[in-house]
Amino acid sequence: MANKLRVLVVGGGIAGMCFATAARQREIEVDLVEISPTVLGFGIVLTGSTLLALEHLGLAHACARLGWPIPLVRLFDSDGCFVADSLMPRIAAADLPVCCAISRPVLAAILAESASRLGTQIRIGITIDEIEHVERKIRVCFSDRTRSEYDVVVGADGSYSRVRQLTFSKAIQPKLAGQGAWRFLTERHNEVSQFLLFSSGPLKTGFVPLNEQSMYVWSTVRDASRVRVEPQLAPQLYSEVLREFGAPLVREMCARLETADAATVLWRPFETLLMERWSEGNVVLIGDAAHAVSPHISSGGGMAIEDAVVLASHLTEAAPIEILLKRFNAQRIERVRRVYDVSLAICREECSENPSTDKIYKLTMQGYNELAQPFMEAPGLRTALEVHC
Repeated sequence: MANKLRVLVVGGGIAGMCFATAARQREIEVDLVEISPTVLGFGIVLTGSTLLALEHLGLAHACARLGWPIPLVRLFDSDGCFVADSLMPRIAAADLPVCCAISRPVLAAILAESASRLGTQIRIGITIDEIEHVERKIRVCFSDRTRSEYDVVVGADGSYSRVRQLTFSKAIQPKLAGQGAWRFLTERHNEVSQFLLFSSGPLKTGFVPLNEQSMYVWSTVRDASRVRVEPQLAPQLYSEVLREFGAPLVREMCARLETADAATVLWRPFETLLMERWSEGNVVLIGDAAHAVSPHISSGGGMAIEDAVVLASHLTEAAPIEILLKRFNAQRIERVRRVYDVSLAICREECSENPSTDKIYKLTMQGYNELAQPFMEAPGLRTALEVHC
């Protein structure tokens, strides 16, 4: 059955490229379209559970090699006084780091190279305009006015998914969570060799090394209304946020922001979405298109990769496509819901009038414990490497 399947993936981010690799390893024919040639964001933290998901694709070691290992989070108060070290749990194999950070463009290149090398047909600057169910096929009209038919369409096109709009409802949209994050890509400071976290009440600022040359700085703030920021104003606005800290390292970032290129500073509000039903006929959503998770336990990318691996495994089973997609949905929804709920609970506690550090810590540990649970436990599911070999 797998050899006869023809699948269209809409979206070339983490979810889409990982699914393309997982599907091609199972000899499923894959076309992938991505509207934007630009990789968004500066860096991403790959937790142990995310590295485990990447192991199923044979890509964890490449990510570890090109990323920066992070065994712990070093905690400080707002003035830079050391508080404690928080060890990250080991979930992936012993020859991989406990956790690592990696540049988003570097990660995107790893994923795209894998999908392309395995035979995925990738087109950039293209999306879809129409989806039509024709008997047991899906007829698609692309934005360049070409048409084609597929057995399955996978919507991996993010929180504002075009596939979701065309297949489900335009009314299904992500909601603001009440927090957002500033991010600043800059030269790595020699003091930043670990994940450093500074707290000033509800305001948190983190330093994440990406490689020998670069790091990114992030700060979460309570802001329920700001959706976008004029790029030229971003460095100044972020600098004003960091002035609440007395820590010398954070103060140095204020000085760097005074002369920073606007392209190195980003503001993003946290948006969340959780759909109960991810498929309609032979169309299915994965990643942020189905479940956008707030970033409090660094799990959004991991959930997308798990989706990709599990969906590709189900598509090798002998049953009608519509049934396979429902099985996939049923297997994934509860795990995603638990991760979504704990992430949102941390967000709401941090947004409260008097956030409890103890409660936030307990919720974070609950989230890590959830991520440590196996995600490939359904009968008959095997890793891509096992199937490919």
